[in-house]
Amino acid sequence: MNKINEKSTGVSGEMAIYVKNNINIYKLKIYNNRIAVVQQLNNKVLTTYIGIYAPTDDNNDETKNKFFAEVNEVIELSINEDKKNKDIIVRKPVILGDFNGYIGRNKMKNIHGGYYMCSEVNNNGIRLLELAMKLNISVINTYYKRRNSSRFTWSNTSKTQRSEIDYIVGERKLITNFRILTFSQFFVNSDHRAISCKYQIPKVILRRRKMKLNGTVDIDVANKID
Repeated sequence: MNKINEKSTGVSGEMAIYVKNNINIYKLKIYNNRIAVVQQLNNKVLTTYIGIYAPTDDNNDETKNKFFAEVNEVIELSINEDKKNKDIIVRKPVILGDFNGYIGRNKMKNIHGGYYMCSEVNNNGIRLLELAMKLNISVINTYYKRRNSSRFTWSNTSKTQRSEIDYIVGERKLITNFRILTFSQFFVNSDHRAISCKYQIPKVILRRRKMKLNGTVDIDVANKID
């Protein structure tokens, strides 16, 4: 695995994952100001949350290629590290944060639910969709109907421009109560609004070799641009 550092990702901002105080953290790894990993081990189930802050779409391909390659490396490293432990069931990751991407209006089975703010697709949006397809996980935002006034995740200082560029991507059957919080509900001195969801942790019943959903986790994400 290549060394991941701030220089290689062209860091110019910050991102954060907010987790409730009562949530036990199994592992925490900050790779740089663009990629961070939080893992939770509950009922023998390992859940990996990967917070990201992607380069803006107008960056050159080399910068974006390097960043998304690093995201893929982090995913593989985070998941494969515990796969050797037979006592742990490793779930697909939840990837969340500022993708700086537009993913358009077209529905894609199990990937894009058809709800959107911007009908355009940019290069970062294509990369986001490709990542979701590779992992067979869903862009959760697109499964919730919202007015544009409630859907945007970023706005400029004068509030004249608004975009949906922050996403939660994961196993749709395990993610509920997706919300985009207003600045008054959750403010961190940012031009981004926080995105929030509940993640249902499967409970493993070993004797029957079945899994059932038990309990929820509240995850909030905010991005800060200097």
